[in-house]
Amino acid sequence: MLLRDYLSGSKEPMPLWLKNYKKGDKLDFDEILSHRVVYYPGSYLDGQAVRTFNKAHYAHTFFYVDYILKKERLTEELFKDEAFIGYKLYDLREVSQDELLPRNWTPPQLEPEIVEASKEFVEESQKPYCLLAIFDREDKYTNDHGAERFAIIFLFADAIAAYHAMFISQKRVPAVLLYQDHGFGCLYSKFGHGGLLERLAKDANSYPHFIMTLEGSEWDGYEKVGNVDFEIRDGDIRTHRFLYRKI
Repeated sequence: MLLRDYLSGSKEPMPLWLKNYKKGDKLDFDEILSHRVVYYPGSYLDGQAVRTFNKAHYAHTFFYVDYILKKERLTEELFKDEAFIGYKLYDLREVSQDELLPRNWTPPQLEPEIVEASKEFVEESQKPYCLLAIFDREDKYTNDHGAERFAIIFLFADAIAAYHAMFISQKRVPAVLLYQDHGFGCLYSKFGHGGLLERLAKDANSYPHFIMTLEGSEWDGYEKVGNVDFEIRDGDIRTHRFLYRKI
């Protein structure tokens, strides 16, 4: 069966902040992140996370974090007519560090070799950015196509540090963690089993309800959801990902 059928009994109503959002509204990330979030570290421009969980009406907010995706390339893709089939870009806005970063956040204490390794992959000439993109469904499409509106936060940052800041330090968890440890040579630690992200989550007992990843890369304490197929289209990263749920 398709994932949207598996999740049909767990649909999320559109969060009020998103339903009522108008251009220029003040953003409250305590409110935004209190709803279901699909967190995708190392996302680049892979749209499968949105197509999968938006189609299922399981989540309306997506957090894409990558430190190799340049802002110019991202904005170029977002303004294309077919960035997401059946959707039009309603708003694209900058998010400030003060809006996004928790004021009481203290970065985790890591081994010196990890700290040094993490510096090797960030392009110093690229200024960090955070963009919020909101997409509205076109009138000719129905709920079978996906939600009326969804939001993506694009963050140019270390995805492990961002996960700690946005979720672990705030005693939150994303509804779904989606990752793939291909890295294109740009990972200093795996997102998957045995990596730093799993270690930080374990130390804080902070686990997403679902993980979507390659077989063998799932964290300890997760079991595969069997007989589930995913929505894909040309341009998606072609991998045999599976859905895992927390035991």
